[in-house]
Amino acid sequence: ARGYLGHPDANILKATVASLRERRASTSFTLLKGCKDNPEIESAFHSSKDGAKKDVPDEVPLEVAPTWRISGTMISCMTQGFAYRTIRDLKARKIQPRPKTKIDLDNIIDDVTEAYGTRVSAGDIWKSIRSKHITSTCSQFLWKAIHDLFMIGDHWLRDSMPEEYQDRSICAVCGNIESMDHILFRCEAVGQAEVWRELKSM
Repeated sequence: ARGYLGHPDANILKATVASLRERRASTSFTLLKGCKDNPEIESAFHSSKDGAKKDVPDEVPLEVAPTWRISGTMISCMTQGFAYRTIRDLKARKIQPRPKTKIDLDNIIDDVTEAYGTRVSAGDIWKSIRSKHITSTCSQFLWKAIHDLFMIGDHWLRDSMPEEYQDRSICAVCGNIESMDHILFRCEAVGQAEVWRELKSM
């Protein structure tokens, strides 16, 4: 009744349903449980596992012909909260991501994959920093850090920045351009190594 609005796999569902509706013959589905003694189900199961492990997903055409394109939802099923979330999501799709944000997210995803052997999505990252197990202060810090919103490094080198302020872009200890990555992990300032060593021992 709500159509595809708010569904995380809306594009895939749209293309699948459109493909089925485009068929002249009727299509039926059978629910099969378990894969024991059924080579076809077992093969499909292993294929899906192999596909999930791919570093680069296959390109799947998701274009839907105008004839089969369905959008919107039934008014009777619309609530104020659902309408608000839908409008917010539609607006968010039109916003171009910050280049620095994309770089940070890609680095985080690569690090998580290397550390845990599981590849997560950008959505997983944003959801994780809103976890109830993370304080609001920490969550705000992580959000700002990923978006490169702290006034450090290159921000002091903007064309509009007075020349006398541009020296603030340089780390006073290392002489490198500052970044959150440098401040947290790479700076040679006294005490930083001790802090991380204590954290690792906890």
